[in-house]
Amino acid sequence: MIKILAVLLLAIAGFYLGYKLYKSNKENDQTVSMYATLTMICALAGGIVLISYLLLKGSPWTGENKVIMRYILICCLAISFIYLGGKLIIRGRRGDNRLTQIGGLSWVLITLLASGFSLSYVSKMNQGWTQEKQNVVLNTCIKQNDSKSLDISAVIEMARDSIMDESIVKDEIYNIISSSSYDCPCFVKEVMTQFKNDLDFHAALEKKGGEDKFYAGMDTLCPCGARSYSQEEIEVIDIDF
Repeated sequence: MIKILAVLLLAIAGFYLGYKLYKSNKENDQTVSMYATLTMICALAGGIVLISYLLLKGSPWTGENKVIMRYILICCLAISFIYLGGKLIIRGRRGDNRLTQIGGLSWVLITLLASGFSLSYVSKMNQGWTQEKQNVVLNTCIKQNDSKSLDISAVIEMARDSIMDESIVKDEIYNIISSSSYDCPCFVKEVMTQFKNDLDFHAALEKKGGEDKFYAGMDTLCPCGARSYSQEEIEVIDIDF
């Protein structure tokens, strides 16, 4: 909050300085007027950009926040350059200087073209498989692997409480550990190959039987290591009831 307040005060001070410089130009000097305008624009645009950065950076610095920050930066720069280009056009018309008018018009057109291209590029940055979305899939794989250990612990606890027979306990443990854990980098790569984006991935899992079908495919595509045990080996596990 202190940083935001400091930036706000500096922006106000810079804008006031430019305003006073503009008002003190009694002789209507074009150079002084231009510097005064630039000072006010830099103070206003710089204040908006820095405050936006501090606010967005204070919250989780997600891909969406980065996109919003780029939108704000592009818009502030575009508006500033368009304003300056407009000032050149007006000055050229007053002085009947066609070269100044052409320069101002070119400035405005180039700014509009560059801004449009930049906004189009930024709008696509959060589409597809961003690093943030890949991390979500990676965490899904890790949780899926961790759940196997939790399932075994739950079965053993039920056996200790005499809720399940010993033979059933052994079968349950075998079913859990005989299913492959996943190689998570391979898991993420396969998800990115099979689905265009995270929305398609989650939609496929939400379909009836979609989750079972997906993980059955992953058991074949991305197993973590090979099974080195059999049903007989599982049965010799000594469980303390």
